[in-house]
Amino acid sequence: MTPADATDTKERILDAAEDLVGECGCDGASVRMITEAAGVNIAAVNYHFGSKEELLLAASDRISTAMNDERIRMVREAEEQFAPDAPPIEALTRAMIEPAFRALSQAGDRAATRAKFAARIHTAPSEALQARIHECFRHSAALIWDHLREACPGVSEEEMTWRYHAGVTVMITAIAGIRNAKAFETEAGRRQLSERLVTFVSAGFAAPPTTVDD
Repeated sequence: MTPADATDTKERILDAAEDLVGECGCDGASVRMITEAAGVNIAAVNYHFGSKEELLLAASDRISTAMNDERIRMVREAEEQFAPDAPPIEALTRAMIEPAFRALSQAGDRAATRAKFAARIHTAPSEALQARIHECFRHSAALIWDHLREACPGVSEEEMTWRYHAGVTVMITAIAGIRNAKAFETEAGRRQLSERLVTFVSAGFAAPPTTVDD
């Protein structure tokens, strides 16, 4: 097998994993289903990835690595633009959300499929998958969260943590939502959905601290 053949085989397996996990979930997509869709035997998964879990991690990395790098770049750019002040909430929210759509845009006609896969993988029950995703985004998430605390000094650490996780959940839900599937078919549609999310999530971050009456 030439290096080009090996790369093609890996990409076909990764694409098949995206397709089936997006449709059936992590548990519903078996290795046999993935290999049949990719037109390879089970030994190919073992050879290239070692296990189903490593295959799903590799498929996730195709999205998450690019997203994390772009988030860090956008935060650093905002730091320079607004120094000596902290970046505004909208710039931080944009750095949190836009990289997901840019990564999906790079998938071309597979953008909608990759969006469904990304949403499934982010809610997967596997502790190993969640640990890998958390580690991948740890640096960029910490940068954004720290600046959000600066921009919203009246919001407690506990509440800002809740708001950040709620913002991520809203983004994942919007990406996975069947009603938004058409949006991922065009760059204009992806841009519109991204802008709506930035507007909505920014408002949540900027809201006054929550008060609960006794």
